Amino acid sequence: MLKKIRRQRPIKGGRIPLPSCVLDEIYSKVRQLAREYNCSRSFVIATILAEGLGIKKQEKYYVND
Repeated sequence: MLKKIRRQRPIKGGRIPLPSCVLDEIYSKVRQLAREYNCSRSFVIATILAEGLGIKKQEKYYVND
């Protein structure tokens, strides 16, 4: 039986999509992390961007509550 993929919790006001084209190596690493942590690729990308930009209120894909 497949586990349900974890996604970010809903937030008031929703989220804004941020489309981007990336190098193959970036796509592959994001996909690998998403599979490893059983979460969506967008969850991985949002966490990495928030960490890089110093935004603390973004939940982390690697922290399982």
